[in-house]
Amino acid sequence: MPRFEPRPPTPPARRAAPASLLAAALLAAVLWLPAAPAAAQVDEWAVHGGLFDAGESQPAAQAGVEARLPTWRIPLGRFELPLQTGFGAFGNEDGAGYAYASFRFPLAELWPERWPRRWRVVPFTGVGLYAAGDSKDLGGPVEFRSGLDVDYRLAEDWWLGLSFYHLSNAVLYDLNPGEESLVLQLSWH
Repeated sequence: MPRFEPRPPTPPARRAAPASLLAAALLAAVLWLPAAPAAAQVDEWAVHGGLFDAGESQPAAQAGVEARLPTWRIPLGRFELPLQTGFGAFGNEDGAGYAYASFRFPLAELWPERWPRRWRVVPFTGVGLYAAGDSKDLGGPVEFRSGLDVDYRLAEDWWLGLSFYHLSNAVLYDLNPGEESLVLQLSWH
């Protein structure tokens, strides 16, 4: 009788990173469409590079870009809350992509006379669409982003800083592991 040896399991096929990055670019375009008239008025650009899933044992490298529109003010009683909107996207080395809209709150604009001119601290939040590729499964495509930028002014219109943020779906799906990113960013007007 012939003897049959079990076959070793076939590893899952890796999806190509460029396909996920293309998907992220398409998602960014969809998010940009409603803001197309304002896109010509971009006030600030930012590029970043760093670690996706920074708190884990095997983080992935990530890189991205963000366009920030001019700051506007929301009247709240005796003061005005500064709000800056933006749009961006990032990808990581494992093929994940995320395209998002962001809402930034530049704290220095609340108290310009008291804030050190060389530093800025900006909390932010936002929402976007995530494609996992071969990266961490965050539970579904809709993911929320919240974090903090701390920047140092290099020259009149140039800033260098660190950005730390959390990405999760806020329990929209059964799976909600979340992830943290730590990135170095360069921004300019």
